Amino acid sequence: MAFLLRTWRAGLPADGPWRAVAVLGVLGCSAVLAAWLGVRLWPAVRAGALFFNDSAAQWSFARFAMERPAAGLYDAAGLHAFQQGLYPPLRQTFPFPYPPHYLFAVWPLGWLDPRFVWPGWSGVTLALFVVAGCAGGRWRDAPLLALAPAAVVAVGYGQNGFLTGALILGGLRLLGRHPVWAGVLLAGATIKPHLGLLIPLALLAGGQWRALAGGAAGVVGLVALSSLVFGWEAWPRFLGTILGHAGAIDPWVGDLRKATIAANLTLAGLPRAVAYQVQWALAAGLAVLVALAFRHEARRGGVSPWGIALLLAAGFAATPYGFLYDLPVLVAAVLMLARAPDGAARRLAWPEAAVLGAALLFPVAAVMTSRFYWMTGASLLALVGLAAWKVFSRADGPCARPP
Repeated sequence: MAFLLRTWRAGLPADGPWRAVAVLGVLGCSAVLAAWLGVRLWPAVRAGALFFNDSAAQWSFARFAMERPAAGLYDAAGLHAFQQGLYPPLRQTFPFPYPPHYLFAVWPLGWLDPRFVWPGWSGVTLALFVVAGCAGGRWRDAPLLALAPAAVVAVGYGQNGFLTGALILGGLRLLGRHPVWAGVLLAGATIKPHLGLLIPLALLAGGQWRALAGGAAGVVGLVALSSLVFGWEAWPRFLGTILGHAGAIDPWVGDLRKATIAANLTLAGLPRAVAYQVQWALAAGLAVLVALAFRHEARRGGVSPWGIALLLAAGFAATPYGFLYDLPVLVAAVLMLARAPDGAARRLAWPEAAVLGAALLFPVAAVMTSRFYWMTGASLLALVGLAAWKVFSRADGPCARPP
């Protein structure tokens, strides 16, 4: 632990209060890791339970596609029956809400022994996320990216938050150097399109035409390749079921596990219909903010890390359908805002450190107690506000190097 703390402190992107916040993040993360993995998951693993977290759902999707036509994944009852055949005590439902090309990501899991699926899936996707977050040689960011509370929660769930974070973050970081490949990576992020609602708008407003072309080509390629491999009929089935997915899993997933403004408002007592109206109104406002910010960035000569941080934070605040395990990408946004636009360390004022610290640490409260559910929405909006302020108040010129 002492070595980890020394490494972490040496790689901190800012001086002053940020150092105390970062050390607190390490300690909080360790506590969450012990509580979440030790208390919640170890008894199930020790008892031999197969479906102890969502990584087993990813494995079951691959097994289904290996044994049956992939279009059948969109028959929730048939998929559930198949999963019960793999593990008869299963009661929870694990539907398949993804487009057919998501099967390319989980296909290797079908060859694994179920005991190795969780560490294999979480380990590989975490590594991809860390590589995307450390682009440009900032490998000292790796401890924070891998051990922040949001990362610990993602490991505990065994879901795909690291994978989507790697694709989105990797794509946005490549905009300045390899825009076509940036678009291709962002096309891969369409496995969960609701997490990238504002990305096409940002690219349009910023005049990122090559990235848009790469993204369009990537989407067409993924549709064509997945149709060839898994059958064209899977796509109409996906499009016919996607809108009903949220309602299908609501009985199994409470609002406390969601990281959205609408979920926070519902928990506060607002009727669900009204909460979603507020969510969509907020999304519209954030879309305007991101468009203005990326147009402003384009006039200054390119997208800065602060602009990317704004897009990451605003995109998550805008989506009506996000979960705690999707949060790791916000850790990268925190790191970007803690640095100067050219990547140099800078001293943070206490208000900035407080906002960044809250964004880093609120998953601890979200996991361990239901009393502070409001911290999720408050931290997201504060992070958006800080990022927008930094983008529009930036007095220097374009980035000295790509983000």
